[in-house]
Amino acid sequence: MIMNPQIPPYPVNSFPPAIEALIREVQAKVQAPEVMIAMATLGAISTSCHGLLDVRLPTGQIRATTVSVLSINESGERKSGVDTILSAPIVANDEAREIRYTDDCTTYRRELRVWKVVDQVIMRRFKEAVQRDEPTDQILQELA
Repeated sequence: MIMNPQIPPYPVNSFPPAIEALIREVQAKVQAPEVMIAMATLGAISTSCHGLLDVRLPTGQIRATTVSVLSINESGERKSGVDTILSAPIVANDEAREIRYTDDCTTYRRELRVWKVVDQVIMRRFKEAVQRDEPTDQILQELA
C-alpha cells in the first residue's frame, strides 16, 4: 500500500459510531486501507437496505438506497478479505433464504400432488351426481 502524504486520511470518524467501529475493527483485522473498507461498508449497507427502504432526495424524488462502489487496487491489497468479512451476513442470509425456498418448493409440490388427487375424487363425484341428476351443491362447496 503506497500512502500519499498530500492526501488527507479518509474521514472514518464522520460515520455513525457503530459503523466507524466496524470499519476500524475490519481495518485492524485485515490491515487494508480505511478508504477501501469504508467504501465496501457503504456497499454492504446499501445491499442490506435495498429491498427494505427508499430515501427521499432533497429534490423530493424517492429513490432506492443503491450505492454503486468500484474499488481498483493492486493485487494483494486485501479487497477479497474486506469483502468476505463485510458480505458474510449477506451471504448467510441469501443461503438461508435459498434453503427456505427449496423447502417451500418441496412442500408446494407435495401439497399440489395431494390437491390433484383430492380434486380428481371430488370432480368424479360431481360428474356422477350430474349424470344421476342429483344435487351438486354440497360437492361444489368442497371445491371451494
